[in-house]
Amino acid sequence: MSISGKIKEYIRLLLPSGQKSYSQSGEDIIVDFIFKWQFQIASITYLDIGAHHSTKFSNTAFFYKKGDRGVCVEADPYLCQEIRRNRPGDVCLCVGITADNKAGADFYVMSISTLNTFSKKEAERYVSY
Repeated sequence: MSISGKIKEYIRLLLPSGQKSYSQSGEDIIVDFIFKWQFQIASITYLDIGAHHSTKFSNTAFFYKKGDRGVCVEADPYLCQEIRRNRPGDVCLCVGITADNKAGADFYVMSISTLNTFSKKEAERYVSY
């Protein structure tokens, strides 16, 4: 069995019947399991940088749906509106965060929103495909 197959099987075993993961590879369920059983933390507050969407590939949607709240940071204005509309209990900041201390930066919105980036080089590479 491949590594991804083993991970999917492990996640399947962790998921109680009917429990849904919103993150790309079940990370939300794994984090919940660790918090709940390893550290006995039942409720969390999160900071989701690069939140992207209220549910699609979201590492925090699972926690929001179970009643936890936090702050979502998303640079794409369209996606920020989507998060605010669907998760009114969260604070959603429509800003970008970069590794340097620049006051501003170009943000490249791609046709596939998961590829949005502050990197001109990456944006050009995506467009060249």
